[in-house]
Amino acid sequence: MADASVARHVTDASEAVRLTEQVCKPSMKSFLCLLHGDSSVTAGQNEILKTVFPKAPVTARGLGDFRSLNPRMTMSEVVHRCGVPDELSGSGSYTFTYHLRDGSFVHITATGTDGRILYANHLDAKGYGTSLFAVK
Repeated sequence: MADASVARHVTDASEAVRLTEQVCKPSMKSFLCLLHGDSSVTAGQNEILKTVFPKAPVTARGLGDFRSLNPRMTMSEVVHRCGVPDELSGSGSYTFTYHLRDGSFVHITATGTDGRILYANHLDAKGYGTSLFAVK
């Protein structure tokens, strides 16, 4: 990757796999490198978010907005508090992704909009993650 400061949306699964192989070396401990290369390909799922949550507030862009999340909350409650996520991926369990203004991300995994949150993680701009709450 010649210029890491240039961001673009990758929608082709084979390109996502190739980029993951380039970036993630066997010695890396980044959460993102533990995922399958095509796990973040959203292929049209993002448009569904606007339909499912038509009256959501403006999307939060600071980590502080997500600090009060807890595992008793549903994804609908998160959206009511933090706005519509920027991305949706997965099937069965879904990962809702928020892009923060500092270049980091919040990934929230739930079984659907009315299922409780399974995981909520913050990934910094270098790809290192921390949990936003303890998983029991």
